[in-house]
Amino acid sequence: MWRALGVPSHVSSTTCKMGLKATRRGASRRVTELLDEKFEDLPRFEDAVTQFLERSSEMRMNFRESTSEVKGDHATVIVDAEMIYTDKARPAQDQRRRQRIQFDFVYNPKKGWRIFEITPRQFFEP
Repeated sequence: MWRALGVPSHVSSTTCKMGLKATRRGASRRVTELLDEKFEDLPRFEDAVTQFLERSSEMRMNFRESTSEVKGDHATVIVDAEMIYTDKARPAQDQRRRQRIQFDFVYNPKKGWRIFEITPRQFFEP
């Protein structure tokens, strides 16, 4: 589904695995490049994602699509998400988060499909 929407190739309709071992600033930029300028409170969300990535030494996210719907220039994808990460403060113990997440997309003719809302956002925050 997500590939059909033109979302970057690291997102697939069944599973998305993002290894964020890259520099924290670069990984944060890749995540926020998927967001539309209409994303409410974008600077605060970017800061929260950056802080979370800076606190983590390793992170993997898996998204399994539950439902999807496209209506014109809007699309909604609901996923069952799992995040496994290692906190720099506790490097010997992996942390896990699991949650159902809704991504709302809008089509931008110049940039393609972009996320304009994530519910709940707390999954991606420290």
